[in-house]
Amino acid sequence: MQPALDDIQNHPVRFSGSGADYFRLWLANLLLTIVSLGIYTPWARRRRIQYFYRNTLVGADPLDFVASSRNMATSFLLVVAIYASIHVMSSQGLNAAVSVITLSIAALVPWLWRSAQRFRLGNTTWRGLRFDFQATSREAYTAAWPLLAAAFVVAMLSLLLPAMGGLLIARGLSALGVMGSIGLGIATGITAFIAIGVVLIGLRFNFLKLQMTHTSIGGQLGRFKASFGSFFKVALVCLGVGLLAYGVLAVVLVTVGVTLSGTGGIGGIGKGAHIGPRLWLFGLLGIAALPLMLAPALITLAAWHALVFRTIWSHAGLSNIARSQCHLKTSAFVWLRIKNILLTLVTLGLYRPFAAVSEYRMKVESVRIYTRGTLNELASKLAGHQSALGDAAADMVGFDIV
Repeated sequence: MQPALDDIQNHPVRFSGSGADYFRLWLANLLLTIVSLGIYTPWARRRRIQYFYRNTLVGADPLDFVASSRNMATSFLLVVAIYASIHVMSSQGLNAAVSVITLSIAALVPWLWRSAQRFRLGNTTWRGLRFDFQATSREAYTAAWPLLAAAFVVAMLSLLLPAMGGLLIARGLSALGVMGSIGLGIATGITAFIAIGVVLIGLRFNFLKLQMTHTSIGGQLGRFKASFGSFFKVALVCLGVGLLAYGVLAVVLVTVGVTLSGTGGIGGIGKGAHIGPRLWLFGLLGIAALPLMLAPALITLAAWHALVFRTIWSHAGLSNIARSQCHLKTSAFVWLRIKNILLTLVTLGLYRPFAAVSEYRMKVESVRIYTRGTLNELASKLAGHQSALGDAAADMVGFDIV
């Protein structure tokens, strides 16, 4: 028998932490990491995750992160050992060995990602119930096909072009002429940019869908109804935002440059009139233009984060007993990100903990959870299907990579 419509209840997701509290934790972690020459990193990471989880309330109950420091430290030392090996072999000129190790790591990315998800989700709890990640290695590699296909194409090009491409390219360019060669270069660049974008979007969507649909709690699998088309639409919107932002910046810089040149134009400088002040103004404009060129990219990235977050949590659910809805406003998040960046720069990085808390709060508090019945009823149902074996195994599987 299906529950009546009035049995559907909605529950807020709230964040009870504060910037001041997290600042103290952040500062302690930073100092201990510096003093220990980086050895404290896994413990700092664990404390940071626990702070955000334990202050994230679903209904009235917080999440928790129960991973042991030993497991996180082991994973950290493994990553450091791999990096150190690559660095040493590179400094010794063993480029072939470095290439083999790098390619091997790239081939292991899907497996490492799955392992990291098992570790993170297997150590995340709500009301004492553990989450679980049930995807297989085969499913992880299937989701990674855009990355693997791109790697194969790059590998083939690196083998074929040196052998036969140089002469063909030279003949082709001579036949096309200067303008034709420039046009071909532009077309190739645009094609490569589009191809890379599609590959990255496809990879992000595939891994996200695998994560959402293979995460479970209490034996109930997650749901994810978003399509690749919705993600591609988000990418197009962000591309439009970026182009618009760069267009506005170009207009502003040109307008300021023309204004500073005065009625006499740049030629007035050559006549000796006010050479010093004008050169200083143009120099300052050039210096200011360099960091300003990053502004549109930062705005675009903030819009991407907001739109992707809203897309995810407006299409997520748990079996047929719960679903989520997100009302994050893109413009509000973009303005918050801009403010946080400016304050972080002004304070030489000391505002960063406050920025992290404010952005996290805006995101999670834009989400509401809709359940069939109360959260107590939901928790009781999930607890009835909780696997004790899964609890025991969660501490022994996966690596803390992500």
